[in-house]
Amino acid sequence: MITVLLADDNTQLCDTLKDHINQQEDMEVVGIVSDGEQTLEALKRRCPDVLLLDVTMPRLDGLGVLERLHTEDSGKPCVVVLTALGRDDV
Repeated sequence: MITVLLADDNTQLCDTLKDHINQQEDMEVVGIVSDGEQTLEALKRRCPDVLLLDVTMPRLDGLGVLERLHTEDSGKPCVVVLTALGRDDV
């Protein structure tokens, strides 16, 4: 079973992704968080295989989460970055 953590402050998108992922026979959403600090805490508690991560979130953005993943012992999930941010510099 592939476990997935959703990290996005868009609750409607998270609900849609959760429904779709949980319909897959070999995948399960193990948590939904809405900011970067919650993401790091959930990574430690749940140790998901995959993190679906938004770039723009409160308290700590997705880029900050990625940086801290390299320095903290939060597990090393596969990370997929999803965002509606349309900036070339990011």
